[in-house]
Parts: sequence; structure tokens; C-alpha cells
Amino acid sequence: MVIFALLIGRVHMGIITITCFLALLFNLFLLPNITRRNLEREIDQITGFSPGLVLYPAVLCLLSIIFFQQPIFLVISWGIMAFGDGFANLIGRYWGKHPVLWNKRKTWEGCLGFITFATFLTLLLLSFLPNSLRFDTSWIHWFWIILGASLFAALWESIPGIIDDNLIVPLSGGFSAYYLYQAIHNGSLVLPDKLFLYLLTALLLSAFSVLTNKITFPGAAIGGMITFILMIAFGWIGLLMMFSFFILGTAVSIWKKHEKRRMGVEEENKGKRSYPNVLANAGVATLVSILAITFSKNTELYQILMAASFAAALSDTVSSELGNIYGSKFINILSLQKGVRGEDGSVSWEGSIGGVMASLGMGSLYFIFQADVQAFLIIFMAGIAGNMTDSILGASLQKKGFMNNHTVNFFSILFAVLFAFALHHLFTK
Repeated sequence: MVIFALLIGRVHMGIITITCFLALLFNLFLLPNITRRNLEREIDQITGFSPGLVLYPAVLCLLSIIFFQQPIFLVISWGIMAFGDGFANLIGRYWGKHPVLWNKRKTWEGCLGFITFATFLTLLLLSFLPNSLRFDTSWIHWFWIILGASLFAALWESIPGIIDDNLIVPLSGGFSAYYLYQAIHNGSLVLPDKLFLYLLTALLLSAFSVLTNKITFPGAAIGGMITFILMIAFGWIGLLMMFSFFILGTAVSIWKKHEKRRMGVEEENKGKRSYPNVLANAGVATLVSILAITFSKNTELYQILMAASFAAALSDTVSSELGNIYGSKFINILSLQKGVRGEDGSVSWEGSIGGVMASLGMGSLYFIFQADVQAFLIIFMAGIAGNMTDSILGASLQKKGFMNNHTVNFFSILFAVLFAFALHHLFTK
């Protein structure tokens, strides 16, 4: 399908969008009848179709709309998905011998193949397209942009529990390429004077969390890096929001842990956090912080989005933990049928009220230091929206095995941030 990318810049973008949409309809309604007997994965045989065959044209259609005026980023997304993912699977299958630390099913050889072929073949793909697509930007700049986007996409591709490579690879590749382009041409990087103090604070907090046995060493190391980035972007309020989430989230996780263990709903590893927990709950805040560091003119907006991400993370943690202890009646958030305590997508009134109060608390904490009523409302509502999204994803994609708990947490928090961004745009319009 990548051959159709050569039409970009030569035909109207509307035709590209329509072509991707027609491919989606074909793969959704006609192709399953042809390939039903040849489906390899068990989950594909159960559903009767391969999610990848649907997501491939669907995400291209979406990106063709998003980058309608800047189609070069659609080309980059397309190239990274077609070349990077394909060669990663090929090289990993035949030559992969060294698994990456976070996923035994992925190898360093496969990741290197992904980055190498995605970078150079996507760059080659660009060379066949009209020069007008490149915005008069030099080839060396596009090389670094595509290399950075390929690195980011390869990282996402290697993380276990992602719904499908055909979704996450082009999205992460396209948006990271757009970010890098904007950073090169419109960035306003400013580092604070208290850089050493922030670094020392992050190191001390990481050491403290390890000594108190609340987090593993890898988790503390990642957490320390994230804390440092948050403080560079937002100063002490960044530390305050993350520290508040960590303390309150840990507190509700260990609350009545013996009773949770008896009921079979205790968190894995006895509630002790590790790096997947840190990345799932603070990864979105980290991405927002990087944007704030790069584009310092919009720091106030990014600060609200950062607070909204922690409001969503805490709201989900509190509602789950307190619901498991105090919940008297559970329902499935999608079917509204009777649910089971501790089951993905099962919610209770007691847990939901706890989640609302947690979101309210994070919004209030932000208001104490910033005295911004509008920001308080945005953070409060975004936290609740993220919590509800977590339950919906848990009842659907996670329950069907397409996502795990960590990726559900990450994407529900990401939705909360996008929801907060939409609210901010609406309120300030």
C-alpha cells in the first residue's frame, strides 16, 4: 500500500483521503471473507478479521486529515510504518538474539533494523516526491527529523501491551516528526537557573523512594528522570503534582492491603511500583513537559495539561483501590450488567465517588498555588474524564486482550490531557 504514498503532492489530498477510506471499507467488509481461513493469530480467528488490516488504512485516513495541509508528515508516518515495522519483524525473527530489557519478545537487533530501514527508506521515499512538500528545509534537517521519529516509533513498537503496531507506529512517528520540525523552526528552548538544584532534588527523592521500599530501583531511576524533566519545565509545582500523586496513590494502594489480599484484588508485586507503573502514570506528563521546555511561550497551558494528567492518574488509582475495599455493588461500565469486584471495567458508586474526590483534590491543589478558577475546572473535569476512559478501555480492549493495564492507564491519561486541551481552547475562545 506504500506505493500510493508516491501520489502525495501529485494529486489533491482529498483523493488520498478517499483512497485510504475505500481501502478501509475493503479491508473491513470484503477482505475478511477472503482471508478468514488464513488468519494466523488466535484472537484474529475469534473476531474473524485482523485488527491490523483495519487499523492500517484507518490510521492513514486519519493522518491524511490531520496533516491535510502538511502532507509530508503523512509520508513520514507511512514510511516508518511500512519500512520500520516490516524490517523489525524480519530481522528480529531471523537474526534477533538479544531481547530488550522491557520486552522479551523484542530484540535489540530488530529495534536497530527498525530505526535504520525506517530512516533511510523513508528519506528515499521523500526524494521521489515533489520538492514543494519539504518546506524548503534542508535534507540534513529532514534526516535528523526522520531519525528522531523512527527512534520514538521503534520505542513504542517495542513496548508490550500496545493495541496494534499499525496504530501506534504511524501515530508516534508522524506526531514526533511534526514536533521535531516545529522544535527546529519555532522552538524557544530556555533552561532554568536552578538546574543543579532540581537534579539534586530528583536524585534525593529517587533514593528516598528506594530506601522506603515503595518502588524498585529501575522504577526509581525512571521516576527520577521524569521528576527532573518536570521541574525543568514547571519548577516546584511540577514536583508538587507528581509527589502528591505518588504519596496519595501509594497510600491508597497499601490501605487495608491484607484485606485486599484476602479478596484477591491486591495489586501485583504487593503494590510496589516499578518502571512500567511510572511510565504508564507519568509518561504523558513527561511528554507535556518536553513540549513546555521546547515551546516555552505556552508554559501556562502545558502546566494545566500536566496537572490534568496527574488528576486522571490519581482519580483512576483512588477509584480502583477504594472501590475494591468499600464497593458494595459493581456494574460493567459498558453493558451496565452486574460486574465483579476487581474485574476490568467494573465500577462501583463508592469507588467512583473516591475518584471524583481525588480529581477534585488535584484541581484544588493547583488552585491553591495558581488561583485560577478556569484551570481548576479544567483539571477537575479532565481527571474524571480520564478515569471514565480507563474503565471503558478496561471493559473493552483490555478485557479482549488487545491492551494491558499499563497501556490502558497511559492512553486514558492521554485522553484526559486532550480533553483538557479541548476545554482550554473552548474556554479561551
